[in-house]
Amino acid sequence: MISSFFDKTKPITFVVVLVFLAIFFVLSQIFLTTSDFTPAFLVKKTVVFAILALSVFLVDFISKRNRLTGANAFPMAFFVLLLVMFPRDLTDDNVIICNFFLLLAIRRVISIRSLRNVRLKIFDATLWILVSSLFYHWSLLFMIGVFVAIYIYEPKKLGNWVVPLSAFGTFALIGVALAILLGDVGLLTARYHFSLPRDVDTLFAWDEASKYLAYGFLVICCIFISLLRMGKAGLGKLVTMRLMAFFFFVAVAVKLMIAVDTTGATIFSFFPAAVFFTNVLVAIKRKNIREAIFIGFVVLAPIIFMSVYLKW
Repeated sequence: MISSFFDKTKPITFVVVLVFLAIFFVLSQIFLTTSDFTPAFLVKKTVVFAILALSVFLVDFISKRNRLTGANAFPMAFFVLLLVMFPRDLTDDNVIICNFFLLLAIRRVISIRSLRNVRLKIFDATLWILVSSLFYHWSLLFMIGVFVAIYIYEPKKLGNWVVPLSAFGTFALIGVALAILLGDVGLLTARYHFSLPRDVDTLFAWDEASKYLAYGFLVICCIFISLLRMGKAGLGKLVTMRLMAFFFFVAVAVKLMIAVDTTGATIFSFFPAAVFFTNVLVAIKRKNIREAIFIGFVVLAPIIFMSVYLKW
């Protein structure tokens, strides 16, 4: 049974998942881009795929380390399947790199619940988000998650609220130093141009609008079911899952802010979505139903991928 293969994380599981991802990554570059396959292009895409592969490992590591799911490989499987369903994200180098740094930030934010080295974790999370903003400036909205985590875990310590400011200062100083060394005064400021969507019709005029709506509806249903079930799992885990739900909605907000500029950026929501998909799937007691649902995802992903290619 295919779902049984992902019940435990084994080296062969990583190999299968990465090979599956590599196939569709290559296909997306062939069918969904217009770039020439020069040596420089191939080297760049190889580096980007390596970062994407590291993101898959991060998804698995964060899920297990913070007990967001059981000891299974479903989170990284769902993460990869969502990438195949939204293949335009696979063609956007910036969005893949940005998401990698956001995963590092989310990892630090979630680990605040241990209440050890809280200020260091806040600083690290803020700094990773700032680095991610170099690739997509609207990813700065994830900073809200840092302040929400502070409010949840240690709101009475004033120093915690000041730490993000020190991270901003550190980031700015490094940016200024690099600008001086490179002789480019506008090195940082040139990367930040915030503008809200002016035309609502343009915002929602996506070729895949129905797919986005179906995806959002499915994730929200899984969030509701997961949080309802976890009411009995203890306050600690429930709070963490609420934080994950919050990150999903922040990712949706980021997607809306840059929808007029790119068809990518859906990837920012894939990690929390994969976590909630997994929790709902493993909660299903009947193995045949669980198997059918997971096989449905595996079969549907390539079909959706091909539908995007045929419309291109």
